[in-house]
Amino acid sequence: MRATNEARCELDMRVLGVTVRAPLHDLRGMRTVMPDVYRLEDYTASQLLGGALRAGGSNGVVYDSVRHDAGRCVGVFRPRLLSQCRDRKHLRYRWDGMRITDVLEVRRVPS
Repeated sequence: MRATNEARCELDMRVLGVTVRAPLHDLRGMRTVMPDVYRLEDYTASQLLGGALRAGGSNGVVYDSVRHDAGRCVGVFRPRLLSQCRDRKHLRYRWDGMRITDVLEVRRVPS
């Protein structure tokens, strides 16, 4: 948002849970072996790897989060491999024009 000079605003986002039933390329524990793929600010190497894997028929990758030490992430190249989509959280991001200052979980009001 900084690159496009977005004005101060709030962004509503959803966290979804899905089931993935497919073999994935496992990149967990590879941060020291593939440091370029794990760069926080530069996605060039990870995009090249992802493109090559996808072109070669891969379903996707599972990898260690670059932002949360204990986290893991999944990049699925074929949406049909996802099922049982569930709404997990509603988050509101506060952007001050330069950075995200707060991330708030929006509580649901019982109906």
